[in-house]
Order: sequence, then structure tokens, then C-alpha cells
Amino acid sequence: MINNEIINLKDSFENTEHQKEQIKKEIHHFIIPFYERFYSYLKIPSYLFGLVVVLFFFLLHFGIATAYNHSVFKDFSFMVSLMIGFCLHLVLLATSDLKTFVINLIELSGNELDEYREKFVFILNDISNYKLLKYGLFFGVFNASLGIFFGHWYKEIPLILSLVIQHFVIGLVCGLAVGGIVIVFKLIAKVSKEHLNLEFFNPDHCAGTLIIGKLLFRFSMYTLLMGIVIALYIHSSPWLYKGIDPIVDFMIMLWMFFPFIAAILVFIFPVLKIHRVLLDYKFQEHEKVRYKLKELSNEIIHYKETGENDFFKYSLFKNKFDHYKMIDDYIAKINVWPYDVKYSLSFVISLILPIVIAILSKLVSKNV
Repeated sequence: MINNEIINLKDSFENTEHQKEQIKKEIHHFIIPFYERFYSYLKIPSYLFGLVVVLFFFLLHFGIATAYNHSVFKDFSFMVSLMIGFCLHLVLLATSDLKTFVINLIELSGNELDEYREKFVFILNDISNYKLLKYGLFFGVFNASLGIFFGHWYKEIPLILSLVIQHFVIGLVCGLAVGGIVIVFKLIAKVSKEHLNLEFFNPDHCAGTLIIGKLLFRFSMYTLLMGIVIALYIHSSPWLYKGIDPIVDFMIMLWMFFPFIAAILVFIFPVLKIHRVLLDYKFQEHEKVRYKLKELSNEIIHYKETGENDFFKYSLFKNKFDHYKMIDDYIAKINVWPYDVKYSLSFVISLILPIVIAILSKLVSKNV
């Protein structure tokens, strides 16, 4: 009987791995965003591709600024090209993480291959080709418009055009990230409605849902990193209407904090339903095990009251009781959020640290 169970587990594992491999081939062959196509032609790592983009925009802007005797380092405009390359690198990493997530999610979903394609691979298809471009164009135009609203500090038209174009591009890249976040929300919402293949003995201590927590942690961290560089640029740039127009000051603060708010939403909001699923699962499993513990406890008490002296029988009851007690203790340790302490602490520290540094630097500058 034990051998049959081992064989069944082995067959199940091999079948799951085969399904994952099949999905992987389909995703990498058919689901390719437009920005990934350009990047794949160069056949270089994403950080090098980001560096190429940085150099292109930096050299262009630096050349124009030098021709008009402006320093891109004094006015912090050199940061825009850095942001474009850095954020593009993060978007490429996030795209890879999202594909990997959908490949590995089939085990938790409990769906057969065809059903899984229709439910989850279909949603992922929203990143293919130019489908994310609508988000990029919206945020690109909006970001470029905000730059004009804040007031460009250059008077020369070529330099103004250079800033407008770069503000549009960084907005477009961040818009692609927002589109990816929307797809993540859709995927997690779909997962939470499924009859998940939860396992309290799963080594992740989240009944197998840590895969969800890892994805949301990474997306929230990417959003947070984007937010830090964007906030640094907005705060450091000599906007023409900054400190003059209260509406501009309000919009500057709002645009600086937007990525931080988005990071918090990405980390918490999608998993609220998963949290409820894990709570119900933990409660139900506890009920089953504790009902069995109560039965065994009554049997042991009854055995002692009868005065029987059958050591084998008593050992059988005791071993069963200890076994179920061990299961009960293990279930008690299940996280009811798809995160472990490491991810939660890392996110909180990463969120609070830049805010604390910004507040301290503000206080220091006031006292100087």
C-alpha cells in the first residue's frame, strides 16, 4: 500500500513537471511583449539593455545641454536617463517573474492543463505584443504634461523638447509596470476563486501559497525602487513653479508618493481573499484533526478506566494521539497570509527606510 502511494506521488509529480514544461514552451513562444522583442534581438542581460538605453538618452541630453552651457549634473536632469534605463530593467525582471509565476501556479491551482490554459494563461496573454502600450501611452502623456505643469527650468526649445521626450519615455515605462500590476491583480483574483490544492505540510509554511507572496513581494519592491528614484528626481529638480504655486506643490507631493502607495497596495490588497481562504483552510484542518484527537483522547481515558493492561493496545492509541498532535501543531504554524516573516519584514523596512531618511535630511537642511 505504501509503495502504491509512493508510485502515485511520483506519477503526480512527473505529470505536474510535464505540464509546467508544456506551459513554459507555450508562454515563451507565444506571449512576448513588444519591449521584450526589441530586447531579445540584442541577446544581452536586462541590466545591460537598460544601460544601453541610459547611454542613448544621457548622451543626447548631455550633448544638447553642453551646447547651451548647461550642466545636467547641477540641475539633476541627468537622472531622467538613469531612471529610464533602471525602470526598464525592472520592468523586464517583472515580466520574467510574471511568466515564471504562471508556469509554476498550475500545481497550486489544481486545474488540468487545458482548463489552466483557459483560466490563467489566457489572462497572461494580456502582456503580449502591444497590449500593455495603452497603459504606457497614458502615463507617458500624463507624466510629460506634469513636467510642463511643474515648470521646466530651461528656456531653450531643444532642451525643453529633450526633457519632454524623456519624461514621456519614463512615464511610458512606468505605465507598462502599472499594466503588469493590473494583470497580477487579475491573476490573484482568479486564483482566490479556485479550489486550491493547499497542503499544510508544504515546506513554505503557507500551505503552498508562498508562490503568490513571492510574486507580490517582488512587484511591490520593483514599484518601491521605481518610487525612490522618481521621488529623488522630482524633489531635487529646480521646477520653475515649485514653492510658488500651492497646486503645483501638492501635485509634486502626490506624484512623489504615488509609487509608494502603489507598492503598499500591491503587497497587501491582492492577497486579502487569499488570506480568507487560508483562514478557512486552517480552521477546517484544525477541526478535522482536533475531532480525531478528541476521539483518541476518549479512547485512552476509557482504556485506563477499564483497567486493561494491554501495552500494545495502549501504545497504538498513544502513537496515534502523538501523530495527530504533531499534525495539529504543524497546522497551528501555518501562516494565514501568503508571506513568511522574511518577506514581510523586508518590505516594511524597505518602505520605511527611505521615508525616514527623507524626513531626517529635511530636518538637517532646516537646521543648517
